[in-house]
Amino acid sequence: MSDTPLAVDVIIPTHNRHARLESTLRSLAAQTFREFAVIVVDDVSEPPVPAPAVLEGGIPVRVLRTTARPGARSAGPALARNLGLRAATAPLVAFLDDDVDAAPDWLERLVSAGREPGTAVFGPLLAPAGWRPTPWNAWEARTLAVEYRRMRDGKYPAGWRQFFTGNALAHREELLAAGGFDEAFTRAEDIELGIRLAARGVRFVFEPCARGWHDSRRTLESWFRIPREYARFDAEIARKHPELDWLAVIDLELSRRSFALRALRRALPAPVLRRGVARAAARTSQVLFALGFQEVAMHGLSLAYDLEYQAAFASLPGPVRGIERPHNRSVAAGGQE
Repeated sequence: MSDTPLAVDVIIPTHNRHARLESTLRSLAAQTFREFAVIVVDDVSEPPVPAPAVLEGGIPVRVLRTTARPGARSAGPALARNLGLRAATAPLVAFLDDDVDAAPDWLERLVSAGREPGTAVFGPLLAPAGWRPTPWNAWEARTLAVEYRRMRDGKYPAGWRQFFTGNALAHREELLAAGGFDEAFTRAEDIELGIRLAARGVRFVFEPCARGWHDSRRTLESWFRIPREYARFDAEIARKHPELDWLAVIDLELSRRSFALRALRRALPAPVLRRGVARAAARTSQVLFALGFQEVAMHGLSLAYDLEYQAAFASLPGPVRGIERPHNRSVAAGGQE
């Protein structure tokens, strides 16, 4: 490593994933681009995360530690990323989740696509070789793959709605000027930051060759938390960013859903009924997936996800209660559970 200033700080928040973090760090040691340092933010892991002072090849590593709020098991990914961001000194900051292994040219690709000021770039989170997913993990990977393919094929441009910091890079000064991550968000804190970056004129770029191999391992209950948290996220976006007219976006996306799904929602007006059917659909999909009926299982999980989201959104207090929206956005896969 030369004495010249480093180009990139790579920030990795982690919580109780010691073995996975070791794999992520090994993938960083093999990067073709070498002018970077690593900042591991240990978010109240038990036991605390040990990490080497340097990776193989001389890449420096720092470990920072968060403090959980009273009654919480961790400080959360937004606070952890902010801690790393404030400690960073390089002009570029990359974010990588602790359940993602970076391809050898991952950082080289991100830097090449994002070195110009006013640019934020993100790469895909892909299924690793030999991965044996649960049905809901397979559903997440498939949902993301569809989104990546549409951006790659030019069906719509990359934007803040796809700014997932499980695999991303941006300019440190622009991240700080936008205010960093909103620590009130427990899900999609990266997407909300993307809104503020876009408002400052930052352009988003999808770099399909900046590959991250995502070893996702969710339980069914942790998967069901995702639509509930996205429901709260959408409500908070409507309140925090009135300039987006977010409830109108919700109504428009609802109108584009299938007739069958809209009819099912009308037939199940009570949130408790939607949640019951969502869980039955998920369990049925689990059986179908095991029997080899994977396509049918994926449709069943889409139904379960949508109904859980709608039930959560309809149960929210305040002026957005009763407004429904379909989930027309990929899951922010990865990150801390």
